[in-house]
Amino acid sequence: MAALPDTSPFLFIRRFVRGEYSLAVSYCTVGLIVYLTIGVLLAGVSFLMHRQAFNPYEVVGALIAIWSAIIIGQLFQSIGVWRSASRHRRVAIAAGRVGLWGMVAQAVIILSGIGIGYAFVKQGMPQLVESWRMAFEGDPDIPAYAIRIMRDGTEAEITGGFKYGLSHDAAKIFATAPNLRIVHLNSGGGRLGEAIELAKLIRARGLATYTSASCASACTIAFVAGRERYLKSGARIGFHRAIFAGVERTNEMRGLLRAANVEYTFIERAMAQPAYSIWYPTEQELRAANVVVTSVDPYRYAASGLGAKPTLADFKSALRRGPLFAALEATDRQGFEDSAELYQRRYFEGMPDGRIADEIRLKKIGPVVRMKLVTAPDELLIDYARLMADQFAALDERDADACFDFATRSGSNAAALLPAELRQREEELSIRVLEARTSREPPTAAELNAATLSLSQAMIDRYGAEKVRLLIDPARVLPAEHALFCALSAAMFRTIADLPPAEAGTEMSSIFSAMAKTTSGK
Repeated sequence: MAALPDTSPFLFIRRFVRGEYSLAVSYCTVGLIVYLTIGVLLAGVSFLMHRQAFNPYEVVGALIAIWSAIIIGQLFQSIGVWRSASRHRRVAIAAGRVGLWGMVAQAVIILSGIGIGYAFVKQGMPQLVESWRMAFEGDPDIPAYAIRIMRDGTEAEITGGFKYGLSHDAAKIFATAPNLRIVHLNSGGGRLGEAIELAKLIRARGLATYTSASCASACTIAFVAGRERYLKSGARIGFHRAIFAGVERTNEMRGLLRAANVEYTFIERAMAQPAYSIWYPTEQELRAANVVVTSVDPYRYAASGLGAKPTLADFKSALRRGPLFAALEATDRQGFEDSAELYQRRYFEGMPDGRIADEIRLKKIGPVVRMKLVTAPDELLIDYARLMADQFAALDERDADACFDFATRSGSNAAALLPAELRQREEELSIRVLEARTSREPPTAAELNAATLSLSQAMIDRYGAEKVRLLIDPARVLPAEHALFCALSAAMFRTIADLPPAEAGTEMSSIFSAMAKTTSGK
């Protein structure tokens, strides 16, 4: 029986691999089919990847599939074209020709192979290695993340690196907090895919976003997903092009920022920043570009931004960044240690930074400063008198009852109402007091009586004895008289500042001596 013709569907492939087709068919027709097949495969993988939640195991599988398709496709085409080109050259030589097109085709195959090999070494291998580490080694180059719920479930913080599992864990933890309103994002970034998943969660829950320290790189994608977006005064948000295994993902990052209604020219400036550096816009630039709604003071939200698992050493380091606490540590090391411990307790209780700072100043720094003020030089005491006059005037203008509370009750929270400029002045004066190396001699009884007489006479001449008596016994001051009491207090300290320096220093020293005794219970 005669052999049947080979009608196998692989006949075309076998003939191509053997080089039996013409060079034109092998190089052009089959080459086009191979490239279209690879392109469709890559597009399919990309389509499926973008429809799935970020998963590093799928990333590894997709990269293996992509590079396998490229290498196998290139190898398949190279074998067929090479053999067809060799056959073309043999036929041409037999006919007395050079077989130039066969040589050109083979040269192109060599160059294509070199190009694919170079691309695999420069891109493929780094991608495969990084995705493998991401999937099977815990992404060791990205810090661990931490999630915590604060302030009775109304606030949450995410800190550390954005790596696989973050959005899943955040969803579980957020589910336990139905009253959650805002999420703190304090991160240097990480995986863009994980940031996208976290952004979806934030949008789905209708949460506001906030950073108290720094939110950079992939973290910004989660940040701009917030319903409202807030920045603690002094915090930073940093942008650059996304990168994975050395390959930048500029268009994807650009699209995500556009979807969040960030201003176009701002996006282009951010995308112009190389992946290995970060652009930190000013607060004004962030507001103008619709990245943030506004910056907020340290009293609005819970303290955050000290890392995934801050230790006492971290709180000490944070305090040392402020010159006031550096001066306290140099003057009173135990007071500094106590301040760090108080900071740590209040931080994990969810208290705002501003209130923590006020409590530390009141309970830890204030007593030390007042003790040193008793013997401080006259010029420092006079500056303090002017500060206190301005503080009473500012509080009286804003809330007379809070001003009276500030003047008469130890532990008052009214200091939170003081303008930032006055709080800054007090801090600068406190540093000067703590660092002061000269001191005044304790006043004699005669010097104190003379200073008090000068102050009393000046106040009575200006306001009358009846009003001045309010300052002598605050317990008898009626609520309706709180504004007058505060105005008189401000006037008293201005009057002290205007006394001759020696008398002013004596009077302020006496006041701080009485305050120190009251605080210590002596």
